Amino acid sequence: MKVTRILIEKGISKSKGPDGPWEKVSYQLEAALEFEGEEQAARQKLEGILDTWLGVPGAPAPAPEPAAAPGPLASVMLHDKEVARIYQSLVEISAPLLAEDPAVKGFLIPRVLKETGIPYDLRLKGDLLVGVAFKGPLSQKQVQTLERTLAWVIDKALSRGGA
Repeated sequence: MKVTRILIEKGISKSKGPDGPWEKVSYQLEAALEFEGEEQAARQKLEGILDTWLGVPGAPAPAPEPAAAPGPLASVMLHDKEVARIYQSLVEISAPLLAEDPAVKGFLIPRVLKETGIPYDLRLKGDLLVGVAFKGPLSQKQVQTLERTLAWVIDKALSRGGA
């Protein structure tokens, strides 16, 4: 089963005074899920927003809106076509790259991604690898390594037929 959206509803009853009437306040938030495996993170984020709206004690302060994302640090080109972009903590792959391809499973994941030392999550759409989200910033050396590696991995995978 693939979860494609999540709906969270939360409410709280508040008294208007020691003997006053009670009032129920509730909110709903819905989010569309783009990638497999992001259900837990989406649920936590939505619950945090609702807790803030409801004034739940201990609710985290709302995160400030992120500034406009800077452009890519590198573009991966293959035969004069952009096939991937590398950002500070994200890699977007536009080429049809099967997650089960030997170049991905046998080289990119175990010998490149794991060696960065930065925790990461693979972003999948069905059986295609569409990105890698890092839980920390990439150094310039890591960006250069990823740029060369992704070009090689994508070229190998596409030479086998890609997706």
